Amino acid sequence: MQEIKGERTRKTRSNKRHWIRPVLSVTQNECLARVSYITDTPMKDSLNIFAGVR
Repeated sequence: MQEIKGERTRKTRSNKRHWIRPVLSVTQNECLARVSYITDTPMKDSLNIFAGVR
């Protein structure tokens, strides 16, 4: 095996974690929770209402 002289740089992991921003802000999420409570639908289904709001 050959020895490399000098400093070696480490490779970046290919599966490194990335920070992903939340889809909705806190106020939008609270509003969505209220709408889903009033309409008695799951929040996942109520999200379709807010699709064009952003």
